[in-house]
Amino acid sequence: MRKLAFFVEGAAEMLFVEGLISEIANKNDVIVDKKKIRGGGKSGKHPKRFQELAGTKQVTDERFYVLIYDCGGDQLVAQRIKEEHANLTVAGYEKIIGIRDVRPSFQRHEIQALQQGMENAIDKSLAPVVFILTEMEVEAWFLAEYSHFSKIHPELNAELINDALGFDPRTFRSGERDHPALDLEQAYSLKGVVYDKYSVEKTVDVLDFAIVYTELAVAVPELAVLSSNIDKFLTKVDAV
Repeated sequence: MRKLAFFVEGAAEMLFVEGLISEIANKNDVIVDKKKIRGGGKSGKHPKRFQELAGTKQVTDERFYVLIYDCGGDQLVAQRIKEEHANLTVAGYEKIIGIRDVRPSFQRHEIQALQQGMENAIDKSLAPVVFILTEMEVEAWFLAEYSHFSKIHPELNAELINDALGFDPRTFRSGERDHPALDLEQAYSLKGVVYDKYSVEKTVDVLDFAIVYTELAVAVPELAVLSSNIDKFLTKVDAV
């Protein structure tokens, strides 16, 4: 069984990765396991604990196994990878992918330095690690999949958003918005719908992952890296 691990900052990224994997993979061939990591850290005040999330499936004869860790914050993604890197390598994981937002801790001009710093801290003798930084927040990907707005509310569409908020989800470049989460909140509020960390699952549930995979992964550099890595993992030929 081939193994791939993701470390993401929170629920939005975890659900998005799971949805994209389901779109790309033959569901009978892959199992996705989700866990939260909490506690630990340098202070040692609270022991590290792993929480299995609902929906965990019993491993049977699947060819591919994907483990997604919710790290509980953008600043914890690189730290959690460093902590678990050796164990995952020994356990046979082929690659580790870390996904985090740039905002609010960093600005756009700091992205390259942030990426380089995270990569430099990784032990290159262990399983390879790929870091994906969403510019500026994962909500930029949600905005770009503009067909989902009418599923949130039948009268919410790109024309209304453009008229009210001054940007068109059909034509904007996903990385050009400074605060995509706020954009999404304001767009939903045009029809009295709330977007927050408690309702993010509803948004991810209505995203069209066929569009994400076939169209957005071409236009959005970070999504191109993500989908390419998932593709390679799921299509890699077994060694003879």
